[in-house]
Amino acid sequence: MSLVSGTLAFYGPGDTDWSAAKVNLPVAAGAWLMTDPQSRVEMRVGADSIDLSNDTQLNFAELRDQVMQIALTQGRLDLHLRRLKKDETAEIDLPYGRVLLLQPGVYDIDSGRPDQPTRITVFEGSARFVGGGIDTVVNAGDVLVLRGSDTLSAAAERAVPDDFVRWCRSHDYDEKRLAAPRHVAPAMTGYEELDAYGEWAAVPTYGEVWFPTSLPGGWAPYLTAAGSGLSLGVGTGWTTSPGDLRHVITGAGLASTTAGPGCPASSPPSRSMRRRWSPSFRHRR
Repeated sequence: MSLVSGTLAFYGPGDTDWSAAKVNLPVAAGAWLMTDPQSRVEMRVGADSIDLSNDTQLNFAELRDQVMQIALTQGRLDLHLRRLKKDETAEIDLPYGRVLLLQPGVYDIDSGRPDQPTRITVFEGSARFVGGGIDTVVNAGDVLVLRGSDTLSAAAERAVPDDFVRWCRSHDYDEKRLAAPRHVAPAMTGYEELDAYGEWAAVPTYGEVWFPTSLPGGWAPYLTAAGSGLSLGVGTGWTTSPGDLRHVITGAGLASTTAGPGCPASSPPSRSMRRRWSPSFRHRR
């Protein structure tokens, strides 16, 4: 979790109730996430950005090196998919079908409601929708509008960014302007934060290393990170300059916003927070 604006509820494998989720929460396969009607959230999976709109619920059905499968049970998400190799799969499952992302790009998917259609928007890239008797490709600049339930009808429109899309792009990052990809694999979640909060320097024995530029005296990785709002990635080292012993690290991220109150553990989740769909339900292929 890289940004939480408002309240985010979390339900992990083995949990018996929803709980409040905050920035830097690690999310793995089997996790459920739910925003309330006033909340928005951003997640990072490696180099990819996933934003959730208000009143959205999803499940990470699969999340591993070559497969990302998300079940969007209600609400809307925006996905900036920066990399997709030939042997990798990125899929968004909807109640009445599935969206296969065919290329890196920017995708906006609204699962729809009884009074509103499902909308699959492709700003960059291309996607394929399969379900309800429809099998079609959505190209960049287009929106596929789906109506119905078991049997769907489809119509095409032009893609137009709205307030949610502009919000997503406002905090998204431009990889071309970062130095970090030249030093750290973009697959390391949080790498894009490094340039804003530190500098790179060549150090004998270690090579190129990153170190924070503005931290209190005596700060050390993993000891004070929780209090400073920093979430560290893997790897630590030290510079060896004469008279200087300074920590250097290979990953960091700034907690930009924390979650507000969530679902209390002592009481059952409200109706809007209950799981409505299970990853055990699979669409007919």
